[in-house]
Amino acid sequence: MTQTDVPVMDQEQGRTSRLKAILKKRHKSQMWLVGKTKLPKSVVSRICSGKLTNYHTNTLKKICEALNVTSAAILGF
Repeated sequence: MTQTDVPVMDQEQGRTSRLKAILKKRHKSQMWLVGKTKLPKSVVSRICSGKLTNYHTNTLKKICEALNVTSAAILGF
């Protein structure tokens, strides 16, 4: 993933998770991510909605591998 593929989050977009923005840019759905990661649908949904911000590193690793991104792209570092 190139630098331009990672969505830039401004204050107005702060409530939208980076994960949701990456999925949208790649034309992928939350259900696609559930299938690729084998994570529960509820976990993916809560991460995408921003309701779940503190999750296990294994969860982050699965998401990063499925999307071929670094954790910085998801976490915003």
